[in-house]
Amino acid sequence: MKRAFLNLLLVTLGVANFTISCQKIQAKCISVGESDAGKTLTVRRGQAICFKFPVLPANGYMWYPTYDPTALSQIAKTRFESADSPGKPGVEEVQTFQFQAKNSGVLSIRFKYSRAERVLKTATFNLDVE
Repeated sequence: MKRAFLNLLLVTLGVANFTISCQKIQAKCISVGESDAGKTLTVRRGQAICFKFPVLPANGYMWYPTYDPTALSQIAKTRFESADSPGKPGVEEVQTFQFQAKNSGVLSIRFKYSRAERVLKTATFNLDVE
């Protein structure tokens, strides 16, 4: 019984530590949305950039990035967050991509909102990396 309680306590502390670590990463991330498409954004080399897009997963459309992997690296898995009714089918969610600039210079990243047979829209961002 003591061992089960100890294991539960260790798992709980591990999850809490992981959550705090993720929040620290989020705080340092420059948040960019679809309304910023076409703009040139100035960022520092090594700076984390979070691209956030509205998405309705139920309709089959998702955002897909195209970028130069020698200039940018995706530093976290793509996340889906729902502000209203998490887990409820048909609810709009936010699809988040987290990247980091590897090199100085001007580079771009393009996102397509599509499914297999059709592209609905694109969003291109230019990054001036210092």
